[in-house]
Amino acid sequence: MQSVRSEIQTCLNDLDTTRADLELERLQISKGKVALKEEAEEVNNMKAQLEQEKAKMVKSGIGNNDLIGLNFGGEHVITVKRSLLLQCENSMLARMFSGRYEDQLDRDKDGNVFFDYSPKVMMPLIEYLRLRRDAAPEESPSMPVVEESQQKAWQSMLRFFELMEEPPCTSFSGIKVDVNISELKGWTMFFCKPYSHHTNMKDFVPPEHLKGSCLLVGARETGKKVLKLAAMGRADIVTKLRQLNQTELHNGVHWYACNASGSKSVGFSPNETISQNNADNADMSSPTRLSWHLNGHGGWRAGDVTGLSQSSEWEKVIFVGNAMLDNCN
Repeated sequence: MQSVRSEIQTCLNDLDTTRADLELERLQISKGKVALKEEAEEVNNMKAQLEQEKAKMVKSGIGNNDLIGLNFGGEHVITVKRSLLLQCENSMLARMFSGRYEDQLDRDKDGNVFFDYSPKVMMPLIEYLRLRRDAAPEESPSMPVVEESQQKAWQSMLRFFELMEEPPCTSFSGIKVDVNISELKGWTMFFCKPYSHHTNMKDFVPPEHLKGSCLLVGARETGKKVLKLAAMGRADIVTKLRQLNQTELHNGVHWYACNASGSKSVGFSPNETISQNNADNADMSSPTRLSWHLNGHGGWRAGDVTGLSQSSEWEKVIFVGNAMLDNCN
């Protein structure tokens, strides 16, 4: 009997030990699962951080060794990151460098991709793409302003690359004085002649390749970057022919254009009172009146500066753009 009891006790002890071992194993497994979960979370956090760092690196081009050589008209060669050229996803420029058309790109003898455009238009584009790459999410860099002589090539190049995003167009009402041309975003100067140039209403018609429903008319001292005075309005209103001394109020400006015999002139005034004796000579001290002859002579007035019809020291300028204007008054 004692022997049986001893065997039973031994079995119970062994069972307790087994239970203890199983409990210890269960606890270890449970701790392992927690550790694995914590480790997985840590890995996911690290992965997210790496993805953020990767995105920043791709944005700035750091770490992307896929370099592209670009030859601009045989005049200038630069090397850029491929990622710089892929930013505008739906553009021709991005498709060209997507990797699908490598064999179709024109290249020079050194393997640089050749663009038959001047560096004067391509380099401003590259600088714009760099600004766009580095801009904060809430920022929207404006397209650069290129030299007047390069405007046609600039527009042609943007159309080819399908980058004709409408830039924010500077808009204002009324007549402004001392306007910095560099601040006229979205406007393209298409007419610039000395005041001695014989004015014609055809001067107000932009070239076909320049699109826009509005005109900005102004005057400046020859070659200056600041307009003495300027006003903007819808092209159809700015160029509308009216009766003698008749004006139309639009966008805070009184516009006139008259082809009547002996009173041919075009321009703008701060109020409806004008005196079209060939050109407006009302309120001679006003800094906000502009008047150009239409009788075979040049411009005549730029604010309070008058008698300019033979002057080469002043210029008549006209821009085209798409501005949001007050169309009623």
